[in-house]
This record gives sequence, structure tokens and C-alpha cells, in this order.
Amino acid sequence: MVTAAINTLGELERSSLQAIKKYIAATYNVDVERQAPFIKKFLKAAVVKGTLVQTKGKGASGSFKFVVEKAAPKPKAAAKKPTNVKKPAAKAPAKTKAAVSPKAKKAAKTSTAKPKSP
Repeated sequence: MVTAAINTLGELERSSLQAIKKYIAATYNVDVERQAPFIKKFLKAAVVKGTLVQTKGKGASGSFKFVVEKAAPKPKAAAKKPTNVKKPAAKAPAKTKAAVSPKAKKAAKTSTAKPKSP
């Protein structure tokens, strides 16, 4: 009933809750005051589900419109990709022994040497 109301009202941007209730009361001859909780529940669920968009208001009050789905973009023709030319891996520089300063060598010798006994 609510989706038919929104479709039939066909307002430019949106259909208000009051307009939806008025349409349902006139078309289906039901007591809108008794159906109000069900209408509100449907509107909230449709917004969460994504079939309706709430343009104004909060909760179930305000204005609603259908989601306009844009056509899915067509996949472009597969363009030829240039073949990847493998580049030779850069050679890592040869590892050399770390240069040790003469002072470090002398300090290493004295620390490992046995102390002289008197």
C-alpha cells in the first residue's frame, strides 16, 4: 500500500508521510490512525533496507522517495596490456669486511690480554 501510494503520488522530489496516509485512507478505505504504526514500521524498514530514501525528517516522519538505481556501467573492452619485460635484478654489492680502526684493534688486544701478575 505504501509503495503504491508513493508511486501514484508521483510528486517531484518526495512524498510526505501525511500525503501517504491521505492516499491510503482514500484508496483503501482503512482507518489510517490504526494503521499508522504499521506504516511507520514499513517506512523505517524500507529506509534501512535501501528501497526508500528519507529526504527530510527523522524516523518515520518526513518525506520519502524511491532509490533511483543508476544503470551499471558497461565493462570496457579488454585493452591489450603491454607484455611485461622482465628486468634483470640488480646485483647486491659484494660484502666486504668491515674496516676496523687501529685504536679499536689495540683496545681489543689489551682487553683480551691476561693481566701481568707481580
